[in-house]
Amino acid sequence: MMAGLLSILLYSRLKREDVLDHFVRGQIYGHIRTNLGTHYNEIRRTLGVANGVLAFHLHTLEREGFVRALRVGSRKHFYPTDAPLPDERGVRLSDIQQRILDHARANPGTPQAAMADALGVPRQSLNYNVKQLARMGQLKLEEAGRVTRCYVVEAPAPPATGEGEPGPPSDLPR
Repeated sequence: MMAGLLSILLYSRLKREDVLDHFVRGQIYGHIRTNLGTHYNEIRRTLGVANGVLAFHLHTLEREGFVRALRVGSRKHFYPTDAPLPDERGVRLSDIQQRILDHARANPGTPQAAMADALGVPRQSLNYNVKQLARMGQLKLEEAGRVTRCYVVEAPAPPATGEGEPGPPSDLPR
């Protein structure tokens, strides 16, 4: 008798309106709604949720249609089902890559070792991400001996058209 009741409780399906009543699941869903495109490790780190607990609740949220995942490289990024997904063809930078670009833009020519210390990132991790950014054409690297300096590669500005510039000749036939 007790085993039958236990199996009914364990295998009963949640009603859609009850899915977000669980505190941790509600926190996860709230984090995804406020941080579109957040990834698994970011959710785990921010909310302090154990790995298995997060996997279970994300699976429940996906199964019940509250969130959907978009795989970008080796990471799954989570979005509410009512939010538009980003253009999949574009390149999405990781958090550390964006921080590296911001730091290199603010401090051009910073050596990698100093950048790793300033960002609080292990040097191996910074070196890997710097090389990825260089392959993508986002960073230019200058090596001098054992020191590698980083510079942001900015997109060229479109040509300016101001007043007073000569236009096409008016005597051309139209």
